[in-house]
Amino acid sequence: MLLNQKKDPIDFDDIVHLTVEIDKIMRDRDKCGETIQKIESLRKTAYKVVTEYDPIDLYILTLRRIAKEILMQLVQNG
Repeated sequence: MLLNQKKDPIDFDDIVHLTVEIDKIMRDRDKCGETIQKIESLRKTAYKVVTEYDPIDLYILTLRRIAKEILMQLVQNG
């Protein structure tokens, strides 16, 4: 049995509970790291889109997507 600084006994259940809580915190920390990596990847992609594509090309792509969506809805509803 372990003793803390006040010389009180530390139960095995307390150690298990503490271990489980630490594990949860570590998993949360890992998820945060993954989220940060995804955000950085999205920023790189967004920068690439902004710097490499001509605004007119992006406008035309947007119009094509809108037209495609309208046509798809007409076919589904028809």
